Amino acid sequence: MFEFLRFAVVGIVGFIADIISFYILLNVLDFFVFDARVIAFIIAVIITWLGNRVITFQNAIKEKIATQLFKYILVAMSAGGINLFIFNSMILWGIKTEIAFVSGVLTGMVVNYLGIKCGVFKSPV
Repeated sequence: MFEFLRFAVVGIVGFIADIISFYILLNVLDFFVFDARVIAFIIAVIITWLGNRVITFQNAIKEKIATQLFKYILVAMSAGGINLFIFNSMILWGIKTEIAFVSGVLTGMVVNYLGIKCGVFKSPV
């Protein structure tokens, strides 16, 4: 249970980093919206990978950094895709936007947690 809470706290930090970096890239450095969003996402993924590596799953088997980061990005992108799929599907079914949003985020978070726990930060046997 505490592992999932640490995962959630790291996720909140990543979300804050995502928002701040997006805002700076868009409004201060004058990036295009799409470019700012992609770069902000990458920054958030790297921050959450580092936080999960150091805080959440500190006892996991350590792989080469590049390999582990690549796996982490794949899981994050997959969970993000599932998040958007759930959101869009629920909108098409006529479900309220707020419910669709929260459902997508929660589903994505669970998929992300399980993918990271089982695929990226494996526990020693």
